Amino acid sequence: MKVVKDIVRRNITPLPTELYLAEAVERILASGLTGLPVIDDDGKLVGFLSEQDCIAQMLSGTYHSDNRKVVADLMHGEPLFVTPEESVIDVAQRMQINKPKVYPVIQDDELLGVISRQDVLKALSEMIKSVSFA
Repeated sequence: MKVVKDIVRRNITPLPTELYLAEAVERILASGLTGLPVIDDDGKLVGFLSEQDCIAQMLSGTYHSDNRKVVADLMHGEPLFVTPEESVIDVAQRMQINKPKVYPVIQDDELLGVISRQDVLKALSEMIKSVSFA
């Protein structure tokens, strides 16, 4: 049985709270993910900023000529997260109920990385193949 720690993406760069929106968008785009976790000065998870959050603000900000927004102004506070020991199947079931496409992975209040729906789908596919061909 695969667990989150088997599929976690550890090489992500979380967003600091005071990063300007334009830079946050660049980092999200470079990550290939639909959003990134937000951390405070102590490295603790404090939020999540998604493409959806950015699109809404960019449309509004362009209209109002306001490009000074920072991540803290736009992020979702208290983001959903998973732990390294959770099973991939349990996370897949949570993903059916909750909307996030990317979940931060937290252990002892420390951000280890993220997992995406694509990571979970790939892991499920590998698990099904291993059972089918066993």
